[in-house]
Amino acid sequence: MDLNIEQMKEIIELFEDSNLTEISVSQNDYQVTLKKNSGSRRSSRMDNEIQHRVSEEQSEISDRKNQEKTPSELEGPSEDVEEKVTITSPIVGTFFRSPSPDDPPYVSVGDEVGEGDTVCIVEAMKVMNEVKANKDGEVVEVCVEDGDPVEYGQELFILMPSDKVS
Repeated sequence: MDLNIEQMKEIIELFEDSNLTEISVSQNDYQVTLKKNSGSRRSSRMDNEIQHRVSEEQSEISDRKNQEKTPSELEGPSEDVEEKVTITSPIVGTFFRSPSPDDPPYVSVGDEVGEGDTVCIVEAMKVMNEVKANKDGEVVEVCVEDGDPVEYGQELFILMPSDKVS
């Protein structure tokens, strides 16, 4: 689903009413970047709404790209890789393994997690977003270092599903 002019107008309006000073939206072969000087600011609720809508657009683009792939591209190179489950970043932001610098990480390699368990935080626009496990399993790899920037869809953790753990 491509952005139409009405959706672009809505993004611009939300951007103008937000605390954001810059936002970039890209789709297929084009990218739109909106910038403004720090002026009148409204609530961070608008920032969250823009972030949510941009994330939805990115998710739709990712889904469309996956639908365009051939079955062999979706299957992957080997059975071992197919059995593993990845937890990816839902947004662009900064990766944190624990709720605060003094706390232990939510999960480490070898830990068992249940579907819905919090595994990390991705901070975006000063909002802490909990990332949850999408399946029961054992953490076999942490793909990102604490404090590193992450992209939308970037692998954060690799799990071996519980039904595959011996």
